[in-house]
Amino acid sequence: MIAPLRKPSRATLLLLVAGFIVVGFAGIWWFGIRAAQNPAADLNNDGQVNVFDLSTLLGNWAITVPATKGDLNADDNVNIIDLSILLESWGPLTGTPAPSATPTPTPTPTPTPTATATLTPTPTPSGGFPTFESTGPRVATTSTSGSITTTHHGQVIERVTVNGSIDIRHNNVIVRDVVVMGTGNYAIDIGQNTSPCPTGVLVEYTEVNMINAPAEASMPIYDRCSGTVTFDHIRVHNSGRAVTTDGGITLTNSWIYSARTYDGAHRTAFSTHGGSNYHVVHNTFICELAHCSSSVNMYSDYAPVTNYLFQDNLLAGGSICLRGGQTHTYANQTHDIRALNNRFSTRFYPECGSLQAFAQFDLTAPGNVRSGNVYHESGQPLPGG
Repeated sequence: MIAPLRKPSRATLLLLVAGFIVVGFAGIWWFGIRAAQNPAADLNNDGQVNVFDLSTLLGNWAITVPATKGDLNADDNVNIIDLSILLESWGPLTGTPAPSATPTPTPTPTPTPTATATLTPTPTPSGGFPTFESTGPRVATTSTSGSITTTHHGQVIERVTVNGSIDIRHNNVIVRDVVVMGTGNYAIDIGQNTSPCPTGVLVEYTEVNMINAPAEASMPIYDRCSGTVTFDHIRVHNSGRAVTTDGGITLTNSWIYSARTYDGAHRTAFSTHGGSNYHVVHNTFICELAHCSSSVNMYSDYAPVTNYLFQDNLLAGGSICLRGGQTHTYANQTHDIRALNNRFSTRFYPECGSLQAFAQFDLTAPGNVRSGNVYHESGQPLPGG
């Protein structure tokens, strides 16, 4: 089996970019040589090709997933050819006015939700699963900010690029059409130093990119307590561990890709360590490279996992792709876990995971059901359903 392509080091990428800039821009500015601009190089749709587009491309370097942002020549690989296209298109796009100055760094919170009836979400391909392109913001952000901590119930945070984190400590907070460029342990942190736990939180059409955070520290989304939180059409990538929750969560139509590792890592794309009330439907979970425990784990170490619907999801990677709750201290107290009609990809290993596709599931527990689960590429049923 061919080993997964690893990203070059950040130093190597910087040297590569520097070389292209010196040679390419010298030709452009001194000799008047310039290829026709490629509008696709404007990855954030702000009317110009600049360092923000370059950062996005380098953040997805060597990813071979179809339709990855930065794959400018559509060869299913972000590489030196795409970098060359981007640099040749550098600057304001012809005929496109330069964007206005960036607004004040800290946006004024909007006290009430803003209507978004004119926004049309990018559709998920018919009969398919969420991808990079079908998730994340529907429209470009209009401002930038440092880290944000909510200040009141019902606060709306939208169309902003956050360099740092969003700390949610209030009820009925809405985060939509936002890009969070995480720089530390957490990018979206729900319930820190908060009692009771926030309820009615909605995070939708939002991207979390951890390329600027240390691999060993990055946990893009941490739902610390079992309030009621809904995530829809979120895009999470360049992360070590991706989403961790204690329950009370709805997660739908999202693409979560864990592809950063380190010695001693214990990674997963979606994880719980106990709790109740999970509705996890129609998502893509990918955990690539070494030290990946599972694409999705249900660990019962702090409390038993109960009342968990896991349905119509696509998984790939880990030692066991899906761990079903019968683990650790509360292994024999799980109940009402339903794993239905999920697809287990053999993209990395013949059994989805390096060891197994689906394990640690108590079929004798009340309400526990596994049915309709198949291998994604062949459609063949999983042993045990």
